[in-house]
Amino acid sequence: MRKLFVLLVFFVPLPLYGSQHGNTSAASVPLALVAAVREVAAGRRAIDPQLAVSTWEGTQNPLSTREHEVLRRAAEGAEPAEIAAAMCLSVGTVRNYLTAIVAKLDARNRVDAIKTAYDSGWLP
Repeated sequence: MRKLFVLLVFFVPLPLYGSQHGNTSAASVPLALVAAVREVAAGRRAIDPQLAVSTWEGTQNPLSTREHEVLRRAAEGAEPAEIAAAMCLSVGTVRNYLTAIVAKLDARNRVDAIKTAYDSGWLP
């Protein structure tokens, strides 16, 4: 019998599907990640409590994977030119992403968008 284990690279709350045997975040403590994989391999379910609570609370991240990555890099203090170089994008595209992020999060500016993302648990 095949088992489905979801490893999330970004903290993006997802619904828990019936066919899913386990999920965790890549940011999990390595021992917790190994334990979760072993639980699934043994035929049991392993659900990351933080992911389960976020899904249960209905906190949904409206950002695309690319927008999330741009915001994460901005939160680390990277300038648009640095983000563009790291992600192989033009500076204009990064600025467009930042504008879309601010709008989607109903924020006043980038700093407010970053704060909203941290407060919502979308950024570690």
